[in-house]
This record gives sequence, C-alpha cells and structure tokens, in this order.
Amino acid sequence: MADHELLHRMLLNLVLNALRETPTDGMISLKGHAAGSGVFIEVEDTGPGIQEERLARIFDPMFSTSREGCGLGLPIVKRIVESHNGTITASSSRRGTRFLISLPQDMEVLSEPIACCR
Repeated sequence: MADHELLHRMLLNLVLNALRETPTDGMISLKGHAAGSGVFIEVEDTGPGIQEERLARIFDPMFSTSREGCGLGLPIVKRIVESHNGTITASSSRRGTRFLISLPQDMEVLSEPIACCR
C-alpha cells in the first residue's frame, strides 16, 4: 500500500528541481525498477551539480541552493519517502545530480501526517 498522491508529489518536486537546474540542452532521466524486496527510483539530471558542502544540507528545512526556492521541496520529498519506510540519497558532480529512492515492495504508509519542519 502506498499513497499515490504523495509519491506523485515526491516525483514532481524532484523533476521540477531538475528542470530548474538543467540547461536547455541538458537531460533529465527517470528510471525505476524492482529488485529483491525493493522498488528503486532514480531521478538524474545533467545540470551543474550541487557543491559538496551544500549537498550535505539539501534535506534541511529552509535551506535552498536556488534563489527561486524556499527550502521546503526536498525536506518534503524526504518525509514522503520516509513515510513509506524508504530512504533517499543524493549524489552530485559537475556533470549533474542524482537522487536514488529505495522503497520496500511491501511498503505501508505511516499513519502520522507529513510535516517537513519537525
């Protein structure tokens, strides 16, 4: 069981961030597959990447690497993933940024509400 609306919001936030940071001649890819007892989703872009010192803070509420951002999108994404008993990791270089989401196939949404700023 999963909350399809929350998973949609999670992917939408990641793709919109990628669109904002990727040049017009760049590429954004979404991949997904099931392996073992997990479901894996990858969102990757060919933008300029995120500096290492900033990468460590991207899931912190109110931290943003963009003038247009308010610092809530990625913390919300993380809470959505965690509410499905999953994990999210980010890696970045000058060639782009990659988010990898791992969800259990037998996921069940936690009953507590999603709040980004605990």
